[in-house]
Amino acid sequence: MKRILLSAIAALVAAAGNAQILNVHLANGMTLKYDLAKVDSLDFTPEGSVNDVEGAVDLGLSVLWAECNVGASSPEKYGNYYAWGETETKSVYAQGNYARHAGGGSFNSIGSNISGDSYYDAARKTLGETWRMPTVSEMRELVEKCTWSKATVNEVVGYMVTGSNGNQIFIPACGSRIEASAYSGSYANLWTSEPTAEYSHMCYRLLANSDGVEISTFPGYYGNAIRPVCDKPNDDIGGGGSGGGDGWVSVNATGYAPYYYCPTTGTTTPSVKVSTSAIRAYRNSSTGAYKVNWAGTDYPCSAGYNKLNIGKQSHTTTNSYGNTIVCTDIYYLEFTISN
Repeated sequence: MKRILLSAIAALVAAAGNAQILNVHLANGMTLKYDLAKVDSLDFTPEGSVNDVEGAVDLGLSVLWAECNVGASSPEKYGNYYAWGETETKSVYAQGNYARHAGGGSFNSIGSNISGDSYYDAARKTLGETWRMPTVSEMRELVEKCTWSKATVNEVVGYMVTGSNGNQIFIPACGSRIEASAYSGSYANLWTSEPTAEYSHMCYRLLANSDGVEISTFPGYYGNAIRPVCDKPNDDIGGGGSGGGDGWVSVNATGYAPYYYCPTTGTTTPSVKVSTSAIRAYRNSSTGAYKVNWAGTDYPCSAGYNKLNIGKQSHTTTNSYGNTIVCTDIYYLEFTISN
């Protein structure tokens, strides 16, 4: 790895007169600005060491992070805003037009983790099978294992996030959409894929502002941006929903995206099960055990056909006598593993 030391930078500063800002002009048109007083050295990564997933950046974490928010054409663009669990943008983000609002203060549950579910994950729906919303644990890694610093890219205020390996992503201060109003320029708000256990309409998000960076909760019916993640290639997996080493090797799995089944009515939600390639399965070459990963969570399973109960939700309906009853829907993950 080549390194240009601070002495060389100082020479550049002297040649430029009073210049104090280092401008790095990228091929995609983006310009990165750095205060030279805070720059120690410049590193060049050898060709072939860069991650091979287009648009993905390896920050030394369990997953790869996208360069841009969903819907953005470059890192400093804000991108699209979504209510949590919705996959389309809109002009007003409020409780009254929230897809999960069931009237009054009630909200329909869509599970404890929607990462990778194309019905509810806007990253998966918009960008395809490679990308998904980050889980809380993956977002927490970004907060706790990376260095955050305020930065400006192409006159857009935001945060430069630097991994332990020196790689970086820029997160603009995209703010939120609350009802018909836009709040941006002073903080970043990014959804995770998980709601709180106590209140399904309150969802976990990353908040970066002048007070620091944290994982906190936010009403799901308001609009936030999404910075997607993707799994690392199988030869570089570990943690955060992967083989994780220790004898685990990938095996083939085919199946359906998780769906709800109501034993009372005998119906599923969605009504037609949807095939997906997002299911990852592993076999331990030492113990012979199997596990499957969905949306960053591992579940023990077996070879062949599996139908796992991975959650539940409640809803009300009317029975044949006209009485209102409460039903418990089972959240199933159905798949088949072949070596």
